[in-house]
Amino acid sequence: MPLHVTELIPVSNGDSIKGGYKTGVWTEKTQANFAEMVYTLSFGHPKMNSINWWGFSDKNIWQENGGLVDKNLQPKEVYKTLDRLINKEWKTNLTNLVPNNRGKVEFRGFKGNYKIVVKKNGAILKTVQIKYDDSENSKTEIKINL
Repeated sequence: MPLHVTELIPVSNGDSIKGGYKTGVWTEKTQANFAEMVYTLSFGHPKMNSINWWGFSDKNIWQENGGLVDKNLQPKEVYKTLDRLINKEWKTNLTNLVPNNRGKVEFRGFKGNYKIVVKKNGAILKTVQIKYDDSENSKTEIKINL
């Protein structure tokens, strides 16, 4: 069964932290640290399908200061943390891969859509769109006749 984390909303409102996570109060730093911990644990599970952050902005949110951005729509530390994880650390972005002596290029990547552009001497030989979804066949082979 696929897993979904729903209605996640750690806050940065100065309330005391309860439940054994740690001691202290909920600040922007503890909000960001908690979110990084939950997202990292969730992202690492093969059955995880989605995480629903409940509320984008601190403005008019039901849980005070539970948003990713503040009341003026400026990114909070939690927003910057999740942006770093999702768009940098957990994103496969490879360029200029060179084939081995058998003409093969291999790499490991995250699940998702890939655009592969094969070039020789700067000229595009082939462009292919593939989707890696971690199903039974985890390898894709593209043959180019030169």
